[in-house]
Amino acid sequence: MGSGGIYLVNPNTANTVTNFYNLDANGFPTRAASGALQVLPNSGAGSRNMTNDLNASFNDPTALAQVGKTGIGDLDVTTDGTTLVLTNLFDRGIYRLTLNSTTSPTGVSTVSRTYLTNDGTAGGTALATATQGVLRPYGISIYRGEVYVGVVATGETRSPRLTDNAGTPHLKEQANDLFAYVYKMNLATGAWVDFNTADAIVITPVVSFPLNYTKGQTSIYSTNGAYQRGWNAWTDDFALLQANTGSATQVMLPQPMLSDIDFDDNGSMILAFRDRAGEQQSWSGWGATGSSDFELFSGGDIVRVGFNAATCGYTVENNANDGNVTSNGANNQQGRGSATNYSEFYHRENDDRAAGVGQSHFETVLGSTAKLRGDDRVMVSVYDPSNSLDEIGIAKYSGITGESSDRYRIRYTGNPGTDGTESKGNGLGDIEMLQPVAPIEFGNRVFNDLNGDGIQ
Repeated sequence: MGSGGIYLVNPNTANTVTNFYNLDANGFPTRAASGALQVLPNSGAGSRNMTNDLNASFNDPTALAQVGKTGIGDLDVTTDGTTLVLTNLFDRGIYRLTLNSTTSPTGVSTVSRTYLTNDGTAGGTALATATQGVLRPYGISIYRGEVYVGVVATGETRSPRLTDNAGTPHLKEQANDLFAYVYKMNLATGAWVDFNTADAIVITPVVSFPLNYTKGQTSIYSTNGAYQRGWNAWTDDFALLQANTGSATQVMLPQPMLSDIDFDDNGSMILAFRDRAGEQQSWSGWGATGSSDFELFSGGDIVRVGFNAATCGYTVENNANDGNVTSNGANNQQGRGSATNYSEFYHRENDDRAAGVGQSHFETVLGSTAKLRGDDRVMVSVYDPSNSLDEIGIAKYSGITGESSDRYRIRYTGNPGTDGTESKGNGLGDIEMLQPVAPIEFGNRVFNDLNGDGIQ
């Protein structure tokens, strides 16, 4: 069905896949009809000239501009099974699809759309000012009956670009243009919920913070760590992905997409950031032009936002403290904080080799999370989860200590990869929990035992 296709998978029948709904075919485009955001077919006339050979290399320059700007981002279904909510990366709309059945849906009854504007309509005033960039949504979460939407200001439109002494565009300096936001939307009406009702004009986000903090180094094999230890403005230029690595055969340039949102049992948020560069190039594949192979290194992140039950406010982690607790990651020099003391709450996002011994990558998050109620840990998609190389999988991170545990390999990719997987790129999508339906319970009465005798 293409970039706007939604598919239905039945895990009980050998993972049978059926076409469910096509946004493009129903008048909601997820790609352009022409130009840089036109999604071309894989093969044939006017195509990307690709084949089904998993070991073959191709030039695929069209992908550079389309990552994060075409197709469908995150999607989720309400707990009552009535509504599917998703982000359209092309028109930057938040869609609510009413399902025709709460138990066995076969189609969509109605479609509603909300834009990133104060009134939720096309052409309205933007929710926030994106300095030298564009507001782009991706991740969503349905929590306590409301929709939370992850948005970044991309810094992609700055012209001319800031440059270093050699005249090369200095994307790291543009991190001051990059911001992350979490907005709340009313599930029933699609209206944005103002987190600061004292201001009747601006829709205040639940959370906002600049993405100008120092991250862990994407790869120690890069000789230019400044570019790899922070978020960079979005770019569609392959030369910039490669120019600042210090290597003629490597590609890395972390560009933020707020791709997933989860909630801890105490109401705190876990924000997962996917590195856009992790999809702009393939592992051990050709670049935009030429026939040289490049190694791709992705550098995502997870950020904790603590919830204060007394004030109903949120605190973005700072030096490993989320406003409630300080994790074991304090002062690890990777994360938000002061000029001298900065660190991250979830501080073991590196490849899983003994701390300080042979570690090569310090931001291995691939941008998706899942949370099981009753367990303080969150599951996160990562690469190199076990004591090995060139693999993708899952790691669990504690909401108390920030430590990782129970790291699982899902797929070993090899070096170079021989099965079409992405190795150290974005080789995994979203994570969801498949939980059995709760049993039917009889009785719904609660009594207040005022005298404490145990008798109603």
